[in-house]
Amino acid sequence: ALGMQWRMAGIIFVCIWLGALPAMFYFSFSRKGELDAVWDILPVSYSVMQILLAGLYLNADWETIANQIHNQRASDSRPVESHTFSFAAVQEERDSLLPLN
Repeated sequence: ALGMQWRMAGIIFVCIWLGALPAMFYFSFSRKGELDAVWDILPVSYSVMQILLAGLYLNADWETIANQIHNQRASDSRPVESHTFSFAAVQEERDSLLPLN
């Protein structure tokens, strides 16, 4: 993992649970905006969230992340497994799981 999951989860939590949900509740019930208020707030809150997530992603130090992954892999003593993909193997697996008629 890149180690960005918790930061992104924090942005999502703040935008949805601490931003959008209270705003929807306030404007739909307290201000009598009803369902129209919810539909007005949702696109704005999700747009803000996506801008913040994109900013986090675009401003990440990818060189440092790549070095951390490389160093972690170099210190790992397990051999690298080679995985190849073939449609024939998938079809064989599928055929073995399907009941024969």
